[in-house]
Amino acid sequence: MGFLAEELRHIDEYIFEAMAPYQQQWEFIQTVPGIDQIGAALLLVEIGVDMERFGSKENLASRAGMCPGNNESAG
Repeated sequence: MGFLAEELRHIDEYIFEAMAPYQQQWEFIQTVPGIDQIGAALLLVEIGVDMERFGSKENLASRAGMCPGNNESAG
């Protein structure tokens, strides 16, 4: 367990160092409730910092599968 904990610590340090060029964006994403340092880093890695390529926040949400569904019944 100690070995694995140490390996995870090294991975976390690597991720935090890699976020240095994106410090401002990384910190901003962490202001969203429920998103910690690792979650913010993963979002930046997956989405990037250039939101222009998605066109709109709705398009980004759609591509990420985060659009709310219409789950009405009987109406």
